[in-house]
Amino acid sequence: GGIEVASIKKNFVYQSAYQLLLIVLPLITAPYIARVLGSENAGVYSYTYTTANYFVVIAMLGLEQYGNRSIAKVRDDINKRNQVFSELLLLHLVISILISVIYFSYVFFFVKEYRFIMIIQGIYVLSAIFDVNWFFFGMELFKLTVIRNIIIKLLSVLAIFILVNDKTDLWIYAIIMAASMFISQVILWKFLPKYVSLKMVSIKSCVLHLRPILVLFTAVIAANIYRMFDKVMLGWYGHMNNLGCYDYADKIIRIPLSLITAMGTVMLSKMSNLFARKDTEQAEKMLELSALFVLLMSFAMAFGIAGIAPEFVIVFLGDGYEESVALIMILAVTLPLIGWNNYIRTQLLIPLQKDKIYTVGVCTGAVVNVVLNAIFIQFFNAKGAAIATIFSYTAVMVIQTIPLLKNTKIVSYFRFIPFPFISGVFMLILVRLVGRSMGISVLTVICEIVVGILFYGILSIVYLYIMKKELVQKYIDRIQKRICHIK
Repeated sequence: GGIEVASIKKNFVYQSAYQLLLIVLPLITAPYIARVLGSENAGVYSYTYTTANYFVVIAMLGLEQYGNRSIAKVRDDINKRNQVFSELLLLHLVISILISVIYFSYVFFFVKEYRFIMIIQGIYVLSAIFDVNWFFFGMELFKLTVIRNIIIKLLSVLAIFILVNDKTDLWIYAIIMAASMFISQVILWKFLPKYVSLKMVSIKSCVLHLRPILVLFTAVIAANIYRMFDKVMLGWYGHMNNLGCYDYADKIIRIPLSLITAMGTVMLSKMSNLFARKDTEQAEKMLELSALFVLLMSFAMAFGIAGIAPEFVIVFLGDGYEESVALIMILAVTLPLIGWNNYIRTQLLIPLQKDKIYTVGVCTGAVVNVVLNAIFIQFFNAKGAAIATIFSYTAVMVIQTIPLLKNTKIVSYFRFIPFPFISGVFMLILVRLVGRSMGISVLTVICEIVVGILFYGILSIVYLYIMKKELVQKYIDRIQKRICHIK
């Protein structure tokens, strides 16, 4: 188990770095873009990107998860690995090229408003053709994908600061964002021959993957509906200003989520491999530890981000985004729900091939989301969209967790919930006291974050020491060894 835990830790660090980068870089550019382009143009970018993203999701056809799992299962057998990769790649190329053709036909024949920006977003749609990340994730080669992404993303940030200077530069911003995605996908192909070689495969063997992929794909589409549909609806109702505020609130909420997403991506290939090898004991150990990790993290994030919102939004986004404060506080409620849903999906449902439960859960969530958005947005604008989001994630959680209660030890993990919840409430109160007494400034936000992390962190270490004594003791011994070594 030692090597496995080490490799999980290493991959988790790489994947967290990548997920954080995906979110932190837009955050570095966001205050600049928010001010340079204004909330109206930010809304237009969000609307066109979201539309293009639907086509990318269809082009990827649930391959991120299915491909990751399929490669993880045959990772140790080079012949099977070549076979599975070749089948999935051929299937992917046919579908993604077809979707790209449909996207451009749609833009040229049906789109009147924002057509130029939509054409630029087409580069992002084309990038899906070259996406082979799923192969490297299944092989647990996270370092490769991460380092490449860090370099390209940093260059794109540089380009934004140099080239995007006023409201008319929306198209330049769109080109930089889409092109960086395209380049990062294409570069990975250089590394493929080292790990896999293409084989001649029959159409029939490719089509065999279609049914299981479509089951997962239904879930991916549904998940994207309730992640993106609220924005499209706000766009339909013409609330571009509201949409700008909502989009940034959503972006800010997704910053802390990156750690949980990273954990999920790493654990999906690890758990698929453990279940394929029937190593139940190791799997159960991993499941309990990650449940604890996910609950501790997601409650900390929810209360922490709600606590700093009033000062953070004003410092970070500037004037015109005041509405984002209330939106962040409402959306913070979704963090523990999303964290738990991600845990159930990537560590139990998909590795155990219970794709149907996952799909039914997510589809229900999407239906709830669309219906409630249609009702709430009319009355409460962006706040309505935020409330609808809470309900849809709750629906997913209930439907995905209930079928697992019988055959897994999930119920016993619920005992971890009271501690992070209560600690989170106290942290929130403490952070608000800091915010109230210091006023609005960058220094206030930094102090709030430091106070929150220290308070929650110290409580968590004490809690972990009581709950998981042997685990914490192991880390303390390690740190002591290192200190002795340095001396």
